[in-house]
Amino acid sequence: LMRFLQKCIRRTDIDIRYSDGITPRMIMSTAMPLGLGLTSSGEYVDIEIRSPISTEHALEQLRPLMPEGLEILDFRQIGETVRAGGGGNARKPPQAMSVVAAAEYSVKFRKNFAVPENWREILMSFVGQEKILWTKETKKGFRTLDMKPLIYSFSCPEDEIHMCVCSRVGENLRPEQIIGEAFRSNN
Repeated sequence: LMRFLQKCIRRTDIDIRYSDGITPRMIMSTAMPLGLGLTSSGEYVDIEIRSPISTEHALEQLRPLMPEGLEILDFRQIGETVRAGGGGNARKPPQAMSVVAAAEYSVKFRKNFAVPENWREILMSFVGQEKILWTKETKKGFRTLDMKPLIYSFSCPEDEIHMCVCSRVGENLRPEQIIGEAFRSNN
C-alpha cells in the first residue's frame, strides 16, 4: 500500500519531502498500521511536504489515481515546520499517530478458531473489572499499566466484538491484547 501511494504521489504535483542520503525516500509513514490479514475502513498516512497545498487541490490530484476499493477520504495539514534562524534545528511537525486518540474495532473469530463456548461472559467479566492490570514490554523494559481507563466502550452483539480503545502513543491498545488477556486470565 505504501509503495502504491508513493507511485500515486509521484504522478501529482504535490511537493513531497525526501530523506537525505544516497538513496532518498519519500518521508511517509502510517499511523497504527494494521497487522497482516486485518482490514480497515480507514487508515492514516503521514507525508511531509515542502510547500503548502490546499486540501481541495490534493484531493483533486489523488482521487482519480485510486483503484476501485481504495479511496482518499481527506487530506489535512496537522502541523507546521518552523524554520529556525542562524543554522538551528527546525521543529519537526507532529505525526498523525500523535493526534489519533481512539480506534474502533469490530472483531470476528475465524471459523477454525477454538473459542470457549462462554466467550461473551469471559470477555464482559474481564472488561467489567474495576482495574485491569497489564504488563507491557517497552523499549525501556517492562511497564505495568491499568488497561481499564483505555477501554472506552466494549460490547459483544451476536457473533462479534465491538470496542473503542485508546490509541495514543504509549497507551495504545489493540483488540488482540484485550481478548488475549481475557482468555489467559480465565485459565
